[in-house]
Amino acid sequence: MAVELLLPDYVDDLFARAWPADNSDAARPSETTMPPANPEFLAVPAATKDLPDIRARELWFRACHRSTPETEQFLGSFAEVHLTNFDSTQLDRFEALLECTDSEFFAWIIDGGAPPPQHDHDVMHLLRDFSRRRQRNARATRPQDR
Repeated sequence: MAVELLLPDYVDDLFARAWPADNSDAARPSETTMPPANPEFLAVPAATKDLPDIRARELWFRACHRSTPETEQFLGSFAEVHLTNFDSTQLDRFEALLECTDSEFFAWIIDGGAPPPQHDHDVMHLLRDFSRRRQRNARATRPQDR
């Protein structure tokens, strides 16, 4: 089955500048010059294979691809633990939280600020509990000050 990609006109311009019109192989990158793909980056974590449906997997992906690495790590870990047990209403609530900015999110979760009424629900409480448990575990495993 062939798939046709519809790309904007400027893409042809980019390719034309990158590779001369004479189609010489010297101008094209070879497989030896291209960096190899990182298999760990491409691998799907085992936890996502347990997710019940495609929507939960999409939400897991969105949770793991945020604007800051801290948020990605926190939300990705939460999603791996909790998404398998969420019903459709909880998935809706989690999806709505993913629409919030990272600064709003951390103000509600880490700083303890009150979320707006539309985000003050069971999923928000699970996120806060998850954050508290992580902070307690981090303190327990931290070496004692001397």
